[in-house]
Amino acid sequence: MTVNSVVQLKDLIIKHSKEFNPKIKTIFNF
Repeated sequence: MTVNSVVQLKDLIIKHSKEFNPKIKTIFNF
């Protein structure tokens, strides 16, 4: 996975954070 892919993945998760389990956000250190 490239750095750009990681950034895009984090951005996607942040945008949809309300739909994610807090543990997933913890894994990505948000």
